[in-house]
Amino acid sequence: MRSVELASDDRLRAASDLYRGYAPLEVSYGTVRDYCEGADLFPALSCYNRDLKDIQRIWVLKTIMATVPVGGTLLEIGAGEPVIADILGRLGYRVIAVDPYEGAGNGPVEVEVFKELYPNLEYNLALFSTELEGVEPHSIDCCYSISVLEHIPLPELAKIGDAIRKFSKPGGRSIHAVDYVAGGPGSDYHFSMVATVFEAHRLSLQSLHRILTEADRDAETYWLSAESHNLWRGERPYDEFPMRRCLSLQIACDVP
Repeated sequence: MRSVELASDDRLRAASDLYRGYAPLEVSYGTVRDYCEGADLFPALSCYNRDLKDIQRIWVLKTIMATVPVGGTLLEIGAGEPVIADILGRLGYRVIAVDPYEGAGNGPVEVEVFKELYPNLEYNLALFSTELEGVEPHSIDCCYSISVLEHIPLPELAKIGDAIRKFSKPGGRSIHAVDYVAGGPGSDYHFSMVATVFEAHRLSLQSLHRILTEADRDAETYWLSAESHNLWRGERPYDEFPMRRCLSLQIACDVP
């Protein structure tokens, strides 16, 4: 589906007016308010995957529109199906999607299809690292990712901050929405994972503990639903993939 079918030009103009005054927190979590706001503006986009990506895509779009001037150069880490990259390209950003499209982390491989559907961006078929070719150092206004960092092995994830710093302009932005398992299978690993992400961005672990405590107590927190979990489960028996409490953990900071 082309991005204009998910976010029309009229809807994007309305979003631009709404998002102009948005000031994202450095660390946050997805909320029901975020979801409902996105559903009002982009009803097709807000149910595209029927899981956390539906709230994450709209939060990343909102945060970039609010904090990165149009015309800036963006780099999406592990773009997958680059719906948001194409929308941002339509808005007037230069967007580089960095993804080898080899299917890692259940990611897609249909890059030629994507090039046809989503032409408003550049494709760099590689993993994002300090060794990335085809992108000039200190040329990027914002590096961002949507449900990607949790799929990167910890040794490589620990180096992600170095790569972001290498390619970002002074004063550049780093914006990420991360699936975080707060309870149930995988929760211990996910805490180590997000701690690594925070350390790579030179964010304090104290701020991580604070935001997780706040999310656990907040009635507005957007938790993955049973229906969405069942989609993730696929054909596996439930005992092999039982429910876990999962939210979107979000970073919107200056590159340290």
